[in-house]
Amino acid sequence: MQIVHTYQYSLSKVASHIAEVLNARVYKTSELPPEDDTIVISTALQPDLRSVAGHIVGASRCVAYLVAEGVPRLDKKYVRLVNEHCHVVAPSPYVKSLLEESGFVVSDVIPHAVRVSQAPPLGRSQVGFIGVNLFRKGIDIVIKAASMLPSLSFLMATTQHGQIPLQNIVAPPNLKIITLPPGYEYSFYSSVASLFLPSRAEGFSLAPREFVAATGRLAVVSPLPVYHDEEEGIVKCSAKDEYTVFDGHQFVKYIEADVADCVKKLEEAVRAPPSPSAAEEMRKRYPPELYLKFLQFF
Repeated sequence: MQIVHTYQYSLSKVASHIAEVLNARVYKTSELPPEDDTIVISTALQPDLRSVAGHIVGASRCVAYLVAEGVPRLDKKYVRLVNEHCHVVAPSPYVKSLLEESGFVVSDVIPHAVRVSQAPPLGRSQVGFIGVNLFRKGIDIVIKAASMLPSLSFLMATTQHGQIPLQNIVAPPNLKIITLPPGYEYSFYSSVASLFLPSRAEGFSLAPREFVAATGRLAVVSPLPVYHDEEEGIVKCSAKDEYTVFDGHQFVKYIEADVADCVKKLEEAVRAPPSPSAAEEMRKRYPPELYLKFLQFF
């Protein structure tokens, strides 16, 4: 069995995790693996589907594990290709609904599994943000919240290159911005008392679940459909606005978090003690064994 993944760090991370559970070999899309039973891990966007098309056709049997934040706008030949050659699997019921609206026939939902790892802290801050440098991730909301909470220390870990030039950000004194190499997220989790991820859209959102599972502390997030009300440790801000945007590849429903409500929840979150039960519940909810469900397709 082999696993082929596209380049986003979160997807390569999921690919390596699935490979550990299933004892599979991992390839990037630029590599040419031999024909075999194949799990393709990709976004459902046309550029990525184009890059994995050859792997899908060449596989002896195929599962396409597709993620999306919105309804992809696709050339129908790619939807047809995936449906004809693969079982299509989504990481959440919300993504399943988005894929089906684009014409994919989804066989199952297999959530991303959380991993727990220990790592030395980078320092100590009260509120942390981790994510790629995109407007969708809500970096501007983090900056506003930091300005409204001058008594709390904020640590933002993001990518140097992206939609927001970091050198142009006028950060309040209590906000430190760093770039974090892949693989250092657990050092980051151990460095903050609470996690703040005010994304406008997500397909699954692994980071807050990993944070809760690793630390037992609270993650404050936007009120997105990917978060379940009963997930202990996940605290949702109120919604301020909803609208749909087209990002060039997909139509995404954005939900704007109410910054004032987020600020209140962050003040409570940093004071809350760690909860071993929250950590344990999150690990039980998204265990690595979930990925064994892939074997039912082979």
